[in-house]
Amino acid sequence: MRQPCALRTFTAATVGRFSYGIVFLSLMVALSQATGSYAWAGAAVAGFGLSSPFLAPRRARLLDRRGPGGSCRPCRRPMRPCRRH
Repeated sequence: MRQPCALRTFTAATVGRFSYGIVFLSLMVALSQATGSYAWAGAAVAGFGLSSPFLAPRRARLLDRRGPGGSCRPCRRPMRPCRRH
């Protein structure tokens, strides 16, 4: 954490990953309300959970190839340079 910008990068990455823990619950609630069936919602959430490990390397490759601005429209804004202490 003594490197320049390490704390800022770590904090942003941690906050960005908070949604990973809640995504399955939010999908379950939204889909069960939309379909009226917990069985269909559970099947869809299971499909999402099973497909995520297979899609993650492709998503990472896309980010490596195009950068965050190529795959995420809000990420196209230039970032402020880190101030050195």
